[in-house]
Amino acid sequence: MKKAGVGRLIYLIGVFCVLLIPIHASATTTTTQEQEIILTKVSGRVEVQNIGEVKWKKAEVGMKLKSNQRIRTFEKSRAYLDLGEGSSMVMGLDSIMDILELKKQIEGQNGFASKVKLWIGKIRTEIKKLDKDSSFEVVTPTTIAGVRGTKWSNFVMDDDSSSVFVEDGNVWLENLSGNQKYMASKGQISNITPVGDISIPTFVTPEQQKEFEKQWQEEVEPAKKEEVKKA
Repeated sequence: MKKAGVGRLIYLIGVFCVLLIPIHASATTTTTQEQEIILTKVSGRVEVQNIGEVKWKKAEVGMKLKSNQRIRTFEKSRAYLDLGEGSSMVMGLDSIMDILELKKQIEGQNGFASKVKLWIGKIRTEIKKLDKDSSFEVVTPTTIAGVRGTKWSNFVMDDDSSSVFVEDGNVWLENLSGNQKYMASKGQISNITPVGDISIPTFVTPEQQKEFEKQWQEEVEPAKKEEVKKA
């Protein structure tokens, strides 16, 4: 009787382990799904590079960009990017940007996390309203700007100083040392020094607003390709 009882116990343990294996495999294979940025229009000269490599290649309309890629624009050039979920970005002339992170959340969650780094130049970003699990961040040499849904511009100069102008919504700012944090609202601008000191966000004057608009109305070469038509 004792041997029969022990044998039954071993059998039940074996069945339990077999049933457990698929559950464990399912849990370990649940990974994040990579999202893509689509290049929808090119004006002038724009190039793309895999981070860590030397070779650059010409950017083409319809090209899909992923994390660990770098994109740059030259004089009188712009790149128009579809970030997905109704969000978009425009890169101004003489700009360099890395795509650091572009992925949807683990399966079963609704949000996604994205992060880019602007080394120099300017970008104008419009992010549609994100849910509580989602985030979009722009990193510069000295700061991080994050949003859930807004329209704003980042400017980075040669000396690593930078500015953030908010056209709509709210943008939170934090320097890389983590000792300064501010929230900039619609119509406000904040300037950051080369060492990462962030100015308190202030509302722009009418003259500053005109200057801002002028920067995005700079003459560029005609777009060489038409915008991608979505089905």
